[in-house]
Amino acid sequence: SEEVRVVSLSPAITETLFALGVGELVVARTDHCLQPAAATSVASIGPGLSPDLEGIAKRQPTLILTDAGAVMNVRSLSKIAPTEALKWLTLDDVTKSIRTLGRWVGREQEASVLSQRLHDTLSVSAPADALRVLLLIGVEPKADSLWYIRPNSLHGRALEAAGGRNAMDATDGGAPELSLEALLKINPDVIIGLSDGPASSPAKREAFIRRFDTFPGLKAAQEKRIFVIARPGTMSVGPTILELAKELRAVISSSGEAAR
Repeated sequence: SEEVRVVSLSPAITETLFALGVGELVVARTDHCLQPAAATSVASIGPGLSPDLEGIAKRQPTLILTDAGAVMNVRSLSKIAPTEALKWLTLDDVTKSIRTLGRWVGREQEASVLSQRLHDTLSVSAPADALRVLLLIGVEPKADSLWYIRPNSLHGRALEAAGGRNAMDATDGGAPELSLEALLKINPDVIIGLSDGPASSPAKREAFIRRFDTFPGLKAAQEKRIFVIARPGTMSVGPTILELAKELRAVISSSGEAAR
């Protein structure tokens, strides 16, 4: 049978292929496919949304994989090799897409196990009396507004699985942006900033925590429940989301299991 040669244009798909034990099938990736570390030894064909088509063609793929949520030039890609888009937004999307991926690369058993593990871990809901947690993207101390994690996202599921209730409402539409004024109305029990890079310097962490001290009556600041989780891959929606759930659980547990 023909050797499978995959070009992955999605960090989550690249990470999943390595988790399924078929990293050697990946012949090209995007600049953003950095998890696991072994993926960085695969040739990059530029940014995911505007990849180098000539570079992809040179790799002679038999399959090109994209995220269905990304705006891609599928027609151009399809001229090079069969191109498939996988849904990768909700937990349901991800578990189904992992099983599909397993079929395509001859790793059905491994995909079934990984899919089940993600489902079992991330479908758990936090208790009704759990601490209300605001999960933020980025720890820039001087940003004018805050970007938060939605409850119905994969990271939102990881927060629930870790035993924290999302302080933000699932029904809220528009950009997941929160003004500093709106923060006081929500007044979460805990604030956690996620930084997708090397561990932030102590000074940067301190500055992120200190920025909330200026808000009178902000519970999380008064009770010293503001934290940072900083490492490469915190924003990944690949299998390492399971690691983040563990880290969130440790932080939430240290804040007190629940507000009783």
